Amino acid sequence: MGSIDEYELLKRMHNYGVVSRHNAKTVQELVGMMNIDEGEIKGHLERLIEFSYVHTITSDDVARYYVTGPGIITVCSFFT
Repeated sequence: MGSIDEYELLKRMHNYGVVSRHNAKTVQELVGMMNIDEGEIKGHLERLIEFSYVHTITSDDVARYYVTGPGIITVCSFFT
């Protein structure tokens, strides 16, 4: 499995369309999509939540994550 930083995770979540409550993904789904260690993803998600770039929703005791508006703006700034 590869290793990335939190901003690469944010960019990949954006590129995969994980940008709304409707498209929110679990950690396990993100691991499967990105082939990255679960512990690494969890740590990055915690930091991204602190920055308000990612939001978590919980339903039936399952946490799902998606990129917020400020996270989308941050990703767009990478390309300008």
